Amino acid sequence: MGQDLHLLVVMNLILWLLVCATVAYVAHKCRRVYLKQFEAERLAGQRTDNLYTQIEALLALEKDLALPRSLPPTRGWAGSADFLLHVHRIATRLCPESIVECSSGTSTVVLARTAQLNGRGHVYSLEHEPVYAQKTRVELDRQDLQQYATVIDAPLRAFTLDGRECQWYETTGLPLTIDLLVIDGPPMTTQPQARYPAVPVLNDRISPGGRVILDDANRPDERAALERWKAEFQFTAEEELFAEKGIALLKRRIT
Repeated sequence: MGQDLHLLVVMNLILWLLVCATVAYVAHKCRRVYLKQFEAERLAGQRTDNLYTQIEALLALEKDLALPRSLPPTRGWAGSADFLLHVHRIATRLCPESIVECSSGTSTVVLARTAQLNGRGHVYSLEHEPVYAQKTRVELDRQDLQQYATVIDAPLRAFTLDGRECQWYETTGLPLTIDLLVIDGPPMTTQPQARYPAVPVLNDRISPGGRVILDDANRPDERAALERWKAEFQFTAEEELFAEKGIALLKRRIT
């Protein structure tokens, strides 16, 4: 009788442990499902908010520019609408005489139209891909903005900076003075910190008080380039701006 009671107690204990383990396992699985669902809903909300922001920025940009024809696409490789809106409004405020941009496309059209509206300024756009350079020229003609922008075929070539070799655009055809430098190239796949050479290569041309705008400023390589520019050259962050992929605005100190 004593042995049967002991066996019953042991079996009940085992059963209780199995029930507890099953409950814990189910609770763990439910928690994981809940967390995944919560994360999915959070990301979906972010995407919806960002889409709304991009549509708002595009509508504002179209209204501000009042172009006779619609803008080219602002997704994919092109600058996002919120970035382009910042670029337009900064260029409107500064009214620069000489604008240089690294990589051509929709941003070239935006900057050329801004120069036209300002009644002052010319855009020099560096493009290492001949196909995209020609597409940008065609779009400038379509918008009747060809007199406000020059797209320069600028293949990537070797530069030596601080004893290290890197790839960056050929600079033939650029003006001697740059009031506004917009950096959205070359692609990050070309080399580590692919956009860092822009400032050291063009530093002597950037005017006192000149500005530098950097796209994709949320990426690690771009953040590292920003810190190097501020440490190695006479640049300070002018103001905090927000864009889908990050944007930074630097100002050349006046000495």
